[in-house]
Amino acid sequence: MTDYTTIFFAETYGISANFAQASDSIFCLGGDGEWIGTQYQVADFQHSPEAALRRILTEIVEAGGDNPDDFETEINNAIANITES
Repeated sequence: MTDYTTIFFAETYGISANFAQASDSIFCLGGDGEWIGTQYQVADFQHSPEAALRRILTEIVEAGGDNPDDFETEINNAIANITES
């Protein structure tokens, strides 16, 4: 598995999966530092860590009661600054 992390509103968020394996489950690193499972698999994002992380960040914004379109710049900046480990 490979971890991909980024900073989003001063918090570290990330995803972890084997992006070469279509059926691999994607795990999410939340702002609380805990890895949790998601309902997503690598195939859902056509093996793209960027697309998977974009979806997770979008869900974070939506969970806060906001419209992701209002945070497009912040999401794009977070995606542009992904680090792989």
